[in-house]
Amino acid sequence: SLFGKITRLGSEKESIKNQEKAQIVAELRRDLNEVLSFILKVVGMSSSSYHDALNRQYKTNYSQDLVDEILQIRQDNPDFGYRTVTDALRNNGKIVNHKVVLK
Repeated sequence: SLFGKITRLGSEKESIKNQEKAQIVAELRRDLNEVLSFILKVVGMSSSSYHDALNRQYKTNYSQDLVDEILQIRQDNPDFGYRTVTDALRNNGKIVNHKVVLK
């Protein structure tokens, strides 16, 4: 049943990201024509998290060349951490933020 799906969604907080939850809540809100606060309460998500997830610009796609280069550096030097990998990329002429290397 639909209520069972909503309840399971709320109980799996760790496995579902807020972005995915927000999309599901928005779809349920349209389909059920129910008040947002009720759906959020059942799902176990705060309204601030819901609105943040709807408006946030998630960037998940990095160029495959960059990912391949990071993996190659790590394969050649398994002891390198993210800072050293970032430095190695910069030495190769790539301008990349250390947070991207961490991801």
